[in-house]
Amino acid sequence: MFSIAYLLQKNKLFSFLRVIGFHSLYIYVMHVLVIAFMRIVLTKIFGITDSITLLGIGVIIGIIFPIMIYNHFIKDGYFWFLFHLKKKTSPD
Repeated sequence: MFSIAYLLQKNKLFSFLRVIGFHSLYIYVMHVLVIAFMRIVLTKIFGITDSITLLGIGVIIGIIFPIMIYNHFIKDGYFWFLFHLKKKTSPD
């Protein structure tokens, strides 16, 4: 695995995996809530009940939405206390 990861980094392949790896804690913590909400919306509102479709959409949304939530709400300072002990201050 280390050799594969090194070769991918060296050849700059699959660079999106680095972004996903950086946000893995936030994905891990938030994915259950995001996927549960998405499944409720898809089944109740859109009437989608196919398990393969729900799984595929759930995996994609379960990765993308936590990254978006972290970058737009948590990192920018609105809910900093969810993942940080001290509020980050801007250097003057």
